[in-house]
Amino acid sequence: MALVDVDIVNGAFSELGEEPIVAMSDTMKRAKLANRIYARTRDYVLRVYNWNFATVRVELKPWDKPATNLTLSALTGTGITVTASGATFAATDVNRLIEELDAAGAMVGQAKITAFTSTTVVTADVKDDFTATPVNSPNWRFRYLEPKFDFDQQYKVPSTALKIQRVGTNADPLKFRVEQNTDLAAEVILADSGDTAEVLYTKQETDPAKFDLMFVYALELQLAARMAYALTGRPSVRKQMEESFVRALLPSQHADSQEGTLPPMWADDLTIVR
Repeated sequence: MALVDVDIVNGAFSELGEEPIVAMSDTMKRAKLANRIYARTRDYVLRVYNWNFATVRVELKPWDKPATNLTLSALTGTGITVTASGATFAATDVNRLIEELDAAGAMVGQAKITAFTSTTVVTADVKDDFTATPVNSPNWRFRYLEPKFDFDQQYKVPSTALKIQRVGTNADPLKFRVEQNTDLAAEVILADSGDTAEVLYTKQETDPAKFDLMFVYALELQLAARMAYALTGRPSVRKQMEESFVRALLPSQHADSQEGTLPPMWADDLTIVR
């Protein structure tokens, strides 16, 4: 039978000498406690190590492709009016680039936003003449602003990502930084990677049936550590569970390394478990 959340929680209870529960929705104190901390504890354990089973690779672009059509008051010139068929723009979009694409996806026209009027209307200066109006989705893209310093491009962090492991390839990893971009209302990756960033990230995997067994054991121990004092009243039990959790990560690293060659990584405080 496929593993489910309550099996993992019961594994944690077993470490603490507690009786199992039937379902995460049970009403006894320990079930409510486990239900309250399970998701964030799972995500914590996913973040502390680059688990193979939760690793995803994607190519990211420094732009959005809104599902709206654009009508231009002119194909060339300055101070032209750009009108979208639906809510598209924000006041923070001034200086962003609107780019027309040909059938092959190459840029053929470009305009820089100079003023914001509403979510459907902006003023722009044409940098490269457009070929036609209207410009229908998906034949245009909305390029993000370049970072103010240190990096050349920014890319939105995928919505399922818990941690960015690497930007670039095994042979050519790039330095990067993950920050919050208030203009885009999103978490972004800053890097010098042109129009395509190869990104390796840890996914927020929520399906226990896909968990590696070593991850399951580590998660049980971390859950046990977080519930230990509430259920036993003994700080020493929490300390014991925390130490067991750290030890459990070591064979996981060894096992994962046997499933492929280890890529070079940029070490930082988030990827080193002490």
